[in-house]
Amino acid sequence: MKMVDDSGATPLHQAIEFRCPVEVVRVLLSDSSDIVLATNRTGCTPVHAAIKHRIRPYEVVKELVRKCPKVVHCRNKAGDNPLDLVYARYIKCIECSIRDRKKEIKKSLWRTLVLILRIYKTCSVLTDGLDKDDDKDDDDDELVEKKGEDNDMKSILHLMLQTNVPYEIVDLTLDRDPGAIRCFDKRSKCLPIFHLANSAARHREQIMSMMLRRYPSCTKVKDGGSGDLLLGKVAEYAVLSAKLFCEIVAANPNALEVPDSRTGLYPFMLAATPKRKELNADKEHAFSKQFEDWGFVQNQDHLQLDAVYTLMREKPDFVELAIL
Repeated sequence: MKMVDDSGATPLHQAIEFRCPVEVVRVLLSDSSDIVLATNRTGCTPVHAAIKHRIRPYEVVKELVRKCPKVVHCRNKAGDNPLDLVYARYIKCIECSIRDRKKEIKKSLWRTLVLILRIYKTCSVLTDGLDKDDDKDDDDDELVEKKGEDNDMKSILHLMLQTNVPYEIVDLTLDRDPGAIRCFDKRSKCLPIFHLANSAARHREQIMSMMLRRYPSCTKVKDGGSGDLLLGKVAEYAVLSAKLFCEIVAANPNALEVPDSRTGLYPFMLAATPKRKELNADKEHAFSKQFEDWGFVQNQDHLQLDAVYTLMREKPDFVELAIL
């Protein structure tokens, strides 16, 4: 099992790339879990290979991550982890015009996405409950919802917004289950949009703006943990455009007068506090230039200054209050 070919691929890589039956993959996995972490010359693990080369990758990916959950955090030499790849491939799939194959392939990719997403955030081994949830059939363009029960989509949305999720995935998820936008995270006790304050999402502002249009009242709902409003959260943690701050204020102008529960500072003061430039952990890897191209930390000082000015302009009398 330690043998590699000229491209650095192991027998497991080859079995996956040549689309051998999943039973063959199981036999090759009888070795140490390190085999799942082995990379070829492009830095791809067997999980990367499965997402790239299998038409319906779910069954193979499930076997691989069951053997070694931490593989979902491995990056190839292009800087992509398995979650990045499955996001990108799922978007391509839903844009595909071959409708007959689309449904079957999309279902497998969605289940793969959910599987990797859960492990990416928790790094836990698969549970029986996960398998049962993922065995539910999908309709062509919408998930089957469990009437009278909590839909699993609600927890998936919270997880998505804490990752480098593309706008299209969030938009599609909310089309499938509009109610997910109003559901509190059981752990952090907040609405999904609150996760965007510290999110790694490449389209963070676009996603937040879309969620504000879908559910403007989210600006009036307090974080279940701290009791703070959305405006205070984003002012403290995020570097956002003045335009987005205006959208948040327009949905709830009274939020300008609500001080932070921990510091007692008003939103325009919180906007002036130093922000972590390493907000996205992904920027720490060697391919950070790609994230700069996506807009991360670009003109951060100007954006922060614009945010402070915008909030002060909305409530200028607060300047006198601050001086006192």
